[in-house]
Amino acid sequence: MVAEDHSLYSFGVNTDGQLADGTRLKSNVFKKAKFYADYENVTMRQIAAGGEFVVFCTLDGRLFVVGSNYFGQLGLDDPNEKLITEFWHRTIPEKVVQVACGFVHVLALTGTMLSTV
Repeated sequence: MVAEDHSLYSFGVNTDGQLADGTRLKSNVFKKAKFYADYENVTMRQIAAGGEFVVFCTLDGRLFVVGSNYFGQLGLDDPNEKLITEFWHRTIPEKVVQVACGFVHVLALTGTMLSTV
């Protein structure tokens, strides 16, 4: 759930840190997502979930990932890093305008978002 202040809240199973609350503990109540760096005031464009991981892109074209990286689906620099429990910013050469997830993969559409009237 995204709140009016653009904070992200989640609850449920959290075996691989996919709730982004800094733990691997399940939660029956909404918890605010955490970030590895000072990215608290990001404005999300779109969020998507795969198998035990979550990604989102921001209005300014940045990509954030959290959860399982067992198959490399988060694109972390260290292939031995198997999971992260707080949102991590991934650097992509172009602005990301849309994201989609499969069970163990991420697709990021780059470019300019066109609006239709």
